[in-house]
Order: sequence, then C-alpha cells, then structure tokens
Amino acid sequence: MPDLAEVFRRHRHGLSSDGGPPLSPAQWKALRAIVACRTPALGGHLYHCADCRRPHFVSHSCNHRSCPRCGAMEAKEWLEKQKARLLPAPYFLVTFTLPEPLRSAAYAHQQIVYTALMQEAAATLQELAHTRLGGEAGFFGVLHTWTRQLLYHPHVHFVVAGGVFSGHEWVRLRQDDFLLPVRVLSRLFRRKMRQRLEAQLPAPAWAQIPRTIWSQDWVVHSQAAGGGEEVLGYLSAYVFRSAITDRRILRDQDGQVTFAWRPNGSATDELCTLPAHAFLRRVLLHVLPKGLHKIRYFGHRCTARTAGPPASCASHAYPGCASTAHEPRFTPLSFTSKDRPVQLCDGCRRGLFAPVCWNQRDQANILPRHGEARPPSQIGFRAPTPLPPATTSCRSRFPHPSQESDPTTREMKSA
Repeated sequence: MPDLAEVFRRHRHGLSSDGGPPLSPAQWKALRAIVACRTPALGGHLYHCADCRRPHFVSHSCNHRSCPRCGAMEAKEWLEKQKARLLPAPYFLVTFTLPEPLRSAAYAHQQIVYTALMQEAAATLQELAHTRLGGEAGFFGVLHTWTRQLLYHPHVHFVVAGGVFSGHEWVRLRQDDFLLPVRVLSRLFRRKMRQRLEAQLPAPAWAQIPRTIWSQDWVVHSQAAGGGEEVLGYLSAYVFRSAITDRRILRDQDGQVTFAWRPNGSATDELCTLPAHAFLRRVLLHVLPKGLHKIRYFGHRCTARTAGPPASCASHAYPGCASTAHEPRFTPLSFTSKDRPVQLCDGCRRGLFAPVCWNQRDQANILPRHGEARPPSQIGFRAPTPLPPATTSCRSRFPHPSQESDPTTREMKSA
C-alpha cells in the first residue's frame, strides 16, 4: 500500500496547474517535509547494533506535525503525562464547532479564527463554571479541522474535569454525568465569537459573513468521558499528527487515491476514492499556520499550575477514588523502554539500534543532506570507522552487554 509521502511524490507537481487556489507557504513547507522525511534529503546518522555491533545508516525524520510518520513517541509521552495528571473525578468531553457559513472566513484567516475559537470557547466554559458551579474549572483543548473524510470542519475538543476549584476547596458536581447545559454554552459562545471576530477580522472579511449566522443555534456537544483515559487515548492520536495515517491509504492507481474511513457509530470501514490532486488538497487543508498552538491548557489544568492542590482536594471529595499525586508520575521514555516500538537489527534480529559514540559523535558518523557539499574527510557515506571494542572509554548510550560488569564502565558512570 502506498504511504502519504509516496502519493505526494507522484502528484505534487500537478498542484500548481490543477486550477485550485495557490498553496500557502505553510502548506508547501509541510509538503516538502513529508516528501523528504526519512530520506537522504535530510541526512542521517550512523548507528550500530548493541548485540552484534553491525553498523546501520538511519535517515533523519522531518518532525513536522503534519507528517504521519513522525510524532509517535511524542504522542505516547504526552499521553502518559496527561494520564499522570488526571484527577480522581469524572471527566467530560465538550466540543465546540464553527458553523458552516463561518468556515470560509476561518480558512482565509486561520490565525485569527482558530485562536478565537479556542480562547472564546475556553472563556465560555470558565464563565459558566464560575456562575453555575462556583469555582474555576480545569481543562485542556485540542484543535481539529477535519472530518473522517478529510473535509474542512474546524472544532475544538475540551477534556474537562468534573468539578471546580474554589479557594482551597474542591467542589464536586451534583451529578457525575452532567456538567453544564449545552444550550447556554452555545448561546454564550456565539456571542463571544461575534464580539471577537467583529473586532479582529478585516472589514471586508467581516462583511462577507452572513448575518443570519448570529441568530441560529451553534453546535456544542457535551458527554461524560468516565475517568478520562479513553478520551485521552483518542486525542493523543492527533496531537502530534495530522488528519490521516499511512495505513488508511489503500490505493493510488490511474490518478485516483482510495482511503478508508469509518462512519461514526459503525464497526466497519468504508472507502472514499478521490482524484489525486483533490486528495492532496484535502490533506493540505489541515496544515496549521506557523506558530499556532493546537493544544492549550486552562484553569488549574494550566501546565504552569499543575503543582497546585486540586488533586488532593479532589481525592477528599471522591473518597472512592485513589488519590492522584500532583508531581507527575511520568518518566520520559528511554530508548530501550519496553513500551517503545523499537527497530531490531536486520542482521541478528536480536539487538537494538544504538548511536555510535553518543557523547563524542564525530562528523564522520553524520550522514550529509542530499546535495550538501562537505570536505571528503567528513562525508558520512564513506566506509564507517571500525567500531571500538566493548570496553572502550567511548561511552555509548546503550552499552554492549559485556560492559555491564566492566570496572572501567563503572568508574566512568560514577564519574
């Protein structure tokens, strides 16, 4: 099955002549990053097998947030960190959606509208939490701009703790399955968005927005999310990635791209076939502008305030739940962590890849970018220097098993 990078390589040159709108600089940058990801165009590093010492050349990743190949480890670490900060309280998933007549203005002025969407939706939640629940709510939001068929559909998901923090007291909800009335949320959110966009959008863009939009109902959805772990798992898949993964792309034949999507509430996938250029434009619709944060934290959930007292207060309000410590129980995943998808050696199929000479890596172990001019002595594609023996003083991040009992290694670690 083709991956997204391969589809981009085949059909990217037609994007400038297919009659569609020109791509933004951010979209061109995402396209080039996805095409170059894990190829010699980005260079690479020399690794060796920690078991058989066989050398391996590994190309660099692009680390672009729209690339489906990148971000897996960051998403896993983010998920573990958020799970460690869950309070012993019920959680809710609250979704605010921009109405369809406003989406053309949102796409044309993404920085303004996306920021307003997240900030005004958060202000709506906080205002009703103060007036109806009597305290400050804690939550975070993740911005999404797509449907499962990759259509443009800006909305923001908030994961909200079921309770508020009033002074030094945690106030629990009266009902564990009800947070706030969605009709009131919808009307307040609509009013705040109107005031914000009228003040910040350019006059021509504001004039093109239909006035009927300010009298219709806006979609706000709220549902109970249990302890929060399941909804965190759902959101983590899109925190450091974009709208589609490589495994969903099934075919790229005769200028047509077929990908799988699953309707809401269904257990089976359906197929969607589009012309290649239309598929690429759907994917690029969801490239966010530079500098825009797609995750934001609010209230006592704010990352600068996670060491405060809400967890202990919540454990007293919910005595049946185990107390959650404020100090994050999260430890950054190491290269050899059993939870990390690792790459085995192609030769022995036993050892894991480890960097050659992690602390003293020289230029000879760095693969140059494609077309990059370097002196012959620094070209990384030459035959690699013989690896040092296992007891060398050149410490690798993941030592050979024979180093475990070596006194030289113990002295070096203690130093």
